[in-house]
Amino acid sequence: MKLRIRFGAAIAALAIMAGGAWADVDRGLAAKAQENFPAALREFRKSADAGDARGMFNLAKMYLYGEGVPKDREVYADWNRRAAEDGFAEAENSMGWIYTHWRDRPVVGFQWYLRAAAQGNVDSLSNVAYGYEHGFGVDANGAKAIEFYTRAVDAGLPTAGYQIGVMHYSGEVVPKDFAKAAEYFKRGAAQEHAKSEFFLSHLYYHGEGVETDFDAYEDYRRRSARHGYIRAQLELGEYYAGFFSKSFQTGAQWYEMAAKQGSLKGMVGLLQAYRRAGEAGEPELKTELTYEHWLEQAAEYGDGEAAWEMAALVFAGTGFDKDEARADELVTVTVTVTVAVKDNYPDAMRWKGVKRMQDAKSRDEFLLGFELIYGAAAQRNTGAMLTLAQIFREGNAVDKDIRVAYLWALEARRNGYGTGSDQVEAYLAQFTPEIDPTVAYETRNYFDNCRSFYACVLDESEFTDELKNTLRKYTPDYYE
Repeated sequence: MKLRIRFGAAIAALAIMAGGAWADVDRGLAAKAQENFPAALREFRKSADAGDARGMFNLAKMYLYGEGVPKDREVYADWNRRAAEDGFAEAENSMGWIYTHWRDRPVVGFQWYLRAAAQGNVDSLSNVAYGYEHGFGVDANGAKAIEFYTRAVDAGLPTAGYQIGVMHYSGEVVPKDFAKAAEYFKRGAAQEHAKSEFFLSHLYYHGEGVETDFDAYEDYRRRSARHGYIRAQLELGEYYAGFFSKSFQTGAQWYEMAAKQGSLKGMVGLLQAYRRAGEAGEPELKTELTYEHWLEQAAEYGDGEAAWEMAALVFAGTGFDKDEARADELVTVTVTVTVAVKDNYPDAMRWKGVKRMQDAKSRDEFLLGFELIYGAAAQRNTGAMLTLAQIFREGNAVDKDIRVAYLWALEARRNGYGTGSDQVEAYLAQFTPEIDPTVAYETRNYFDNCRSFYACVLDESEFTDELKNTLRKYTPDYYE
């Protein structure tokens, strides 16, 4: 009897400890929501020290994002591992990411994803499906990919339904089936998933897997735009304010939605809608933010026409404070890049970028040239890719990085380089004495398995956060 009493008391004590640890985490989350990071850190650490996996996981994230402590990937990974080893599903999923993307061991990462998926973790269900779809960390298996994506859909992840739709539409992993693609795009659309709505709209337009229905096409395209998909917003902006000129006001409003998400095409389209409405003698358009605001934003994003116009307005003090020095600065920058940046013409961007770097008298001028070359490369301009490879190889404007140079050369070869393919092979051969064979192998493997080359290579590059944010505006999405 005494033994039972002691045993029961021990269970009660453990329950109290667990409840206390969870309370610590809840207090930590409340403090974090108020951006009181010292208090959040204190509560998470108490819970973690008490052995609570949820506390360990949240403490790990503080180190990942540098909230109240210096950023430290290794400390993050260590606390996350402890939580994962205790069976905390979110931490198991994070271990999958760590091994797959940081440690370049996708086979190990896939096993962590499987552990979390077995507990129904929705992100891991999707990650396991992705692995089976692309043969990433496991042998490719279309049926398994569909199985895990379907489980993720049933768990409430609309992006998983979209992926199944894409697989059936493309026919690359499973047999092409437009009807099944439409079925899953509809499931995503029912959850207001913007990409699903957009691609479903085009199925209705082309009559693929569904009966041609232009009303449904318009309806789903509008839904996609309202739910934030930039391509849909740009299409509607062009439809109303572009070639057909049905309503400059409506077109400007759609363009502004894209512009507010950082789309340079949205900014430029909005400005053009204002100009064309003025030329047509219509009343000035009404948008949430002013014409002058978007003119300044487009100029800052590098649009030459916007920079020219803004320079004139600043010089005259029309719509902006009069500032001749600023006007001169805008004109000086525009003179060197306007042809390149206007319409985002990649060959011109590369040419202007190289010239800018050759004439540079400061690191900032070097970086402006580098930015233009990067923008051309992001449009799959293979000459610009090889130029970037040379820049990273020699350490011009940016720190020398043979691995990133090798990645850009590989990307140039993958994109063909036209009649100069032999030149790329010869260029790659020059890396042989400079790059360790193991590093070369790992680099190729990383390259082949990267979901988005441009995002991954940017993450690999040792740039400042400011430069990374500048370069992100050149993502391929703006050119599709």
